[in-house]
Amino acid sequence: MNDVPEPLPVGFRAAGVRASSGARFRGLPFARPGSPSDDDIGSALVLRLWRVHAAQGPSEEVALAVLRALRGTGDGDEWNDVLTLPAAAVGFAMEVFHDRAIDSVHGDVAMSVLLLHALMGDATAPVVLAHGLAALAHGHPEAGRLMALSDAWAHRLHGPGRSVGGRP
Repeated sequence: MNDVPEPLPVGFRAAGVRASSGARFRGLPFARPGSPSDDDIGSALVLRLWRVHAAQGPSEEVALAVLRALRGTGDGDEWNDVLTLPAAAVGFAMEVFHDRAIDSVHGDVAMSVLLLHALMGDATAPVVLAHGLAALAHGHPEAGRLMALSDAWAHRLHGPGRSVGGRP
């Protein structure tokens, strides 16, 4: 079994999250077609780490790589909230779940945001990330691996050393 994710289509980035209420993120537009740079290719791979990254032990390097990849995917106050506020990240992920877009670029962005918050010690993000992995597992050729990963994230709620940022 190969644990390296397939790369996303590269050369795209979110043109911004614009929502009337500040809490709705449906229809995150992707723009900027063109020749992908090495940074685009690296970011595309990082945005698929949520599909393979195990819940054991925090990794500051992974958190920083995910943050770097996500910073280039959107702009605006709502997007900043998604990156910095776990509740906004969960709201963003719920929109992706509602649209059944978990196995898409939108899904990879939403789940990567949750991975970032989980690695930074938020208690809710791992549970929602686990839900996303379980949703992706339905009908997936690697359903067993995805469900095992989902279970690991779902059980990563408490314990010493669970957060990179040291948040309780």
